[in-house]
Amino acid sequence: YGPALRSLATVQMLRGDYAAAAELQARITELHPQDYQAYLAAAAAEVAGNDLDMARQWLERAVALRPGAYEPVELLARVMGQQNDSVGALALLNSQSHHFEDSTKFLALRARFALEVGDEASALADFGRLASLLPRDALIAVTYAGLLRDAGQTNAYEAELRRALDIEPRLDETRHELAASALLRNDVSGAKKLLGPSEDHTDNPRLLGLSAVIASKENRPDDALDLARRVFELAPNNTNLISLAKVQWSVGRETEALAGLSSWVKEHPEDLLTLNYLADRLLDMGQPDAAVALYETSLERNPKQPAVLNNLAWMLRESDLDRAHELAQRAVAMAPSNKDLQDTLSAIEQSMSNRR
Repeated sequence: YGPALRSLATVQMLRGDYAAAAELQARITELHPQDYQAYLAAAAAEVAGNDLDMARQWLERAVALRPGAYEPVELLARVMGQQNDSVGALALLNSQSHHFEDSTKFLALRARFALEVGDEASALADFGRLASLLPRDALIAVTYAGLLRDAGQTNAYEAELRRALDIEPRLDETRHELAASALLRNDVSGAKKLLGPSEDHTDNPRLLGLSAVIASKENRPDDALDLARRVFELAPNNTNLISLAKVQWSVGRETEALAGLSSWVKEHPEDLLTLNYLADRLLDMGQPDAAVALYETSLERNPKQPAVLNNLAWMLRESDLDRAHELAQRAVAMAPSNKDLQDTLSAIEQSMSNRR
């Protein structure tokens, strides 16, 4: 009966009757418990019918039935991802890793889930392995470079970007990123060599922004300001506004910078990046009350911001020590490995101890 049932299940799938198709595949597994493909087909029917719990059960049985087979492991991890169970998916993949140490598909999938759960170290290791297995894949090289940058491995990051450009010289964004990294090291000549003639940058916000940084480092403040304004005109977003404000501050136009930032946050109340940046600058300018008010507003809109919690805690440590302690505790709970947050909490707890 197996072939007949399988044919009927295929017909039901084509008709869109996924529940009926799943029932037929389940019947096949009863008649033939070792029919591995039937378990996969039943899972596919359940996924099509959006019954992810049942699909997960079928795939778990398929994994157990065929140890070392990649397909059911991948499908099960993807179903778990659809269920927003990235932690479970990563645990599954880790438990199966001894079967797939050199599988590029497996490594890429595991790295994806590692990033989703915030395990950057594991993602970095997997992409490092991918880069060694696929040395001519420019996309993997670029992704690996980004993870190296986030891990603070600047030299390795730049080396991987250069490797990506060796593989595919037409990766303009990668070239721009490498130039930006060179500027962070104050290697202006290296950045200019990567970017090419400045006259080619007239309508490209990214290149104009890098040219503005170069002008600033070459002590050409007027050129830097003109270029930063042009960038914001071409692409009026918060990143370019903050870059413009930084240039304005560097050339002594603090009032103009504050006016632009204040106007932006009024028109874009959801933009917490700019709101927090404005609060930081007000604090630097000796306006703590205004900065505290903005930090409070930011936390009202999104209370899960460890850095803002930390800044506000530090600002309140003299006027409201108990609240400062509560804010610092929340910040550390969200980012327990952050030393700056730990230092703030320790300082506040020392002040509480002294008060007692």
